[in-house]
Amino acid sequence: MKVLLLGNGEINDYVKLKENIFEKYDKVISVDGGAKHLGPLDLIPDLMIGDFDSISEELLIKYKNSKIYKYNPEKNQTDSEIAFDTVEKMKAQYVHCVGFTGSRLDHSMSNMLLLLRYKDLNMYLIDENNIVFNCAKTCRIKKREKFYLSLVILSDIEDLKIEGVKYPLDNKYISFPSSLTLSNEITEAEASISFSKGNIIAMLSRESTLGL
Repeated sequence: MKVLLLGNGEINDYVKLKENIFEKYDKVISVDGGAKHLGPLDLIPDLMIGDFDSISEELLIKYKNSKIYKYNPEKNQTDSEIAFDTVEKMKAQYVHCVGFTGSRLDHSMSNMLLLLRYKDLNMYLIDENNIVFNCAKTCRIKKREKFYLSLVILSDIEDLKIEGVKYPLDNKYISFPSSLTLSNEITEAEASISFSKGNIIAMLSRESTLGL
């Protein structure tokens, strides 16, 4: 099952975004204000989740026939985490999360770190210029033109090996924090990454045409 989650983060270029997501999904879930992305993507939600404090009444009326899970605004989880819990129970094969990064750095960072909790899901945070995912002890990443590969180190890393890239590493110990593994380039059909201990978030990123 392929699931698309739509969060309330900013999307400035839907054409570029579509290059990073599937053409079709088995389930489309809008998370609170993420319903604003449904129209530009020509999608109808199967499910709407949230406390709905950041969605217009107009959108709620427009998609009133969709299934709705409404939560109290005073809760111990963000709408994003509730949505992640929901798709985990669906046992989805792929989960693409669009609109989960943006100007609210607290929410963006929290969503990225939550990838570690849901490491058994193929979960990706996606916008026009970035694809962010948890890198397990071994992972292979396909080359994408004009995208840089960055590994964000979240703990001390043991025996890190990176192959198929411009700047390879061989059984390297990296002490947290470190920027050593940012802005690499995949030179082969795919990059191979392995390590014996630690936590890494991987990112494929390209320059913004907006000059940001």
